[in-house]
Amino acid sequence: MATGALPKEAPTSTMRRIKMVPNWRTTLRQCPTPVGHHFYVGKSMRKKFTSEEIKYLASLPEVKQVTENKLILTFSFREKLYSIWREAPGMSVIRKTLAETGIPYSLVGKGYVRDLHKNFLQFGAPRNGKLCSSVREENTESKSEINSLLIGTGCFEIKGKGITFSRDYIRKLTDRYPKTSIEDCLRQDGIDPQLVGYQRIYALKRKFEQESIPERRPRGENLTSEQIEAAQNHPYILRVPRKQIVLCPDFYWEAKALEAHGMTITEILQLFELPDGWFRPSSRIRIKYDIRNAVPVNPPDELAWNNSQFVRIQRRRLIRLEQFAAQGYSEIREKLGSSDPETCLRVYEWVRDIPTGEKYQDSLSQILLKLGICRSRFYRMCSDAFKAARKSRMEKEKQDLEAVRKTSEYGGYPKGSRQIYMQMANVANRHMSRRKIRKLMKKAGIVCPVRKANASRQKAREYLKTHVKPNLLRRRFRLNRPGKVFLTDVTYLDYGENQRAYGSACKDSVTGEVVDFTIRSENDLNLVKETLLALPDGQNESMPDEKLILHSDQGVLYLTDEFQNTASSRNLTLSMSKRGNCWDNAPQESFFGHFKDECPYKDCSTLEEVRTAVKEYVIYYNTQRGQWNRNKMTPRAYREYLLNMNDSQFSVWMEEQEKYYAEMKKRAEQRAVERARTLGV
Repeated sequence: MATGALPKEAPTSTMRRIKMVPNWRTTLRQCPTPVGHHFYVGKSMRKKFTSEEIKYLASLPEVKQVTENKLILTFSFREKLYSIWREAPGMSVIRKTLAETGIPYSLVGKGYVRDLHKNFLQFGAPRNGKLCSSVREENTESKSEINSLLIGTGCFEIKGKGITFSRDYIRKLTDRYPKTSIEDCLRQDGIDPQLVGYQRIYALKRKFEQESIPERRPRGENLTSEQIEAAQNHPYILRVPRKQIVLCPDFYWEAKALEAHGMTITEILQLFELPDGWFRPSSRIRIKYDIRNAVPVNPPDELAWNNSQFVRIQRRRLIRLEQFAAQGYSEIREKLGSSDPETCLRVYEWVRDIPTGEKYQDSLSQILLKLGICRSRFYRMCSDAFKAARKSRMEKEKQDLEAVRKTSEYGGYPKGSRQIYMQMANVANRHMSRRKIRKLMKKAGIVCPVRKANASRQKAREYLKTHVKPNLLRRRFRLNRPGKVFLTDVTYLDYGENQRAYGSACKDSVTGEVVDFTIRSENDLNLVKETLLALPDGQNESMPDEKLILHSDQGVLYLTDEFQNTASSRNLTLSMSKRGNCWDNAPQESFFGHFKDECPYKDCSTLEEVRTAVKEYVIYYNTQRGQWNRNKMTPRAYREYLLNMNDSQFSVWMEEQEKYYAEMKKRAEQRAVERARTLGV
């Protein structure tokens, strides 16, 4: 009988019987769905990884094990994937998360993603082996090291050969429990509950709840005469020896549905009005085992329904079963919306086989209404005509899939959907649309390895859509006061024997003075962050109402969240050039050109020598090298020249720069028109 349902032989004369609906996980277990708990490549995938694909997947930190026909993800990544999936359950979320990690959908196929989705539906949060603990996988510390770590927190003390909670810490927990659970208290105090262990936490809970726990009979002690007298009149007790109570088979069978839906033995005994103190701990374990292995029994006779206690227990039991039924209906209704047609069809067939009639509370129409299933769709999908049409459609799809596979394997060279579309008529004597070919390729896991999607490029495109800043300068490099606009860029420096360093420079766009030139051996985020931190803070008290502008190109380092957040925290406004246009950052590119022509960094043999050479050149560039278009002054002298101007003199200088900018813009427009006229010639 289905989990949670009453036996068919139960009496119906006194009260109406109800039909229980199992929860969603039980429904999926009844449906033959090939789902693996460790997320293996399912049979529906129908593909094997090549040696190149295995090598690529093995290099990813999110992959624990990969073979020709198996792919296992790490426990930490499965936990992360499940947390993302819970916000919006669906296969598209899993596909997107895997693609962001570097595991494209075209590589693993639809079967693998569907298996992940079904595992989350059926099993919930991922489990890490029998212990269900990520600490067992990731924490390699020995038991003594863990104990030393716990003692170092000051919340534990040595007791015998092990450790336990200290008395001072137990007093602190007494004030916070039960409003805050022990696990949450440990987390708030910076202690991982998984390191403490379930047994220590459970023992402390029992100690806190000792006053509310009924006293149990010690081993070897007999029942009292009052307990024996009360137990003899109970309808679910078969006989009462002096040492232990023997329950009748009806109890185990009627409690089976309750235990299957998550009720504890204490709750079940309380529902059946059996005091917890009547049973020893060993008897409770045996009762739990007998409940799970209970078999159907004959219905009680008419005399049982004359017992008021029996009727009261049955009424309470039916109320709980109705609650479980409502919960099961709700879970199935929520999951059916995101399920594939195959799962929906199996659920419809299961609903159709549910017995209904006068002796049941719900009719088929009421069941469909509670499950949110359209009646017309239900009867159409359960009809023989629909099944025959579906079988015919599956046979035709199988033939079409065989034609696609035959064309794909023809000639021995990899083919995409276009090549399959063009060659199918000659190879398989069939014709189908390219859209259908792509659908069948995805279903069969046929992936063309030629020109497959690049995960890093896709991520870069997403950054370009959301992280690009507008061009605030528009080549008006000198139309500001000194120290208000800075230009930055990154270049590579080849030196010594096949050695390469990377430099991040920043200069004042008005005076041309180099503010910072950082040299590192790697082109990473720290390179540009050092340059960013070398700039004056935009929150300087001397200019509280003015924001500094940092202009750069659309390099991937400048598009990262960390760089932009750091710039925002320093009150700097970011500006970026148009993509692929070096003229929008021309002064900085010009500096790199002069630097590489004049600085003898190529003769250096170590990175420190390169840094020394660059530092000496920056000093020379700022203090000795004159600028032809800056009154033949050095950048530092030109900066002092502008700062010493009064307001009227600076206004005249700005008018001259505006005229120069207008002439430059006019010349640029003329050159653009000339290029457009000669395009393609």
